Amino acid sequence: MRDYLLKLLVHDYWANRRLFESLDALPWVPPRTRQLCGHIFAAHQFMDKRLHSQPVDFAAFDFFPDYSLDRCKALSEEYGARWPKFVKLLPEPLSEVSVSFYAPDGTPRKTAVVDALTHLYTHSIHHRGQIAVDLRASGMEPVAMDYIVFCREHGQT
Repeated sequence: MRDYLLKLLVHDYWANRRLFESLDALPWVPPRTRQLCGHIFAAHQFMDKRLHSQPVDFAAFDFFPDYSLDRCKALSEEYGARWPKFVKLLPEPLSEVSVSFYAPDGTPRKTAVVDALTHLYTHSIHHRGQIAVDLRASGMEPVAMDYIVFCREHGQT
């Protein structure tokens, strides 16, 4: 399970790097694209706090920060390195490692760390898909960021 989760996290980092490289080559970036990039990395920051049992003030946390693309790239690099290190330090069996936290309404919750990181991974995929749609609607061709493309490029399929 650890190896598979690490593979997903490496794909996420790879896809984000491809996205930013492609955005750098464009004549302009749709405003919503930049907003979605900021949201992706706000989610990383949020999950980082949650997985390290740090309280989150939901009223104050900005889930759609006005980050520049350079700030998003820096966060991509930071979390691209941080998440694999975090996963490698988790004890076995990985499926039984959980984190406790409070939901926005104050209800106590407990979630498997694997599920939380899988959620973060799929959340990023969802928003990169929205970015691809926005780019296409603006007359630009988005770069392939698919998991299977990642696997083929890394000799895994």
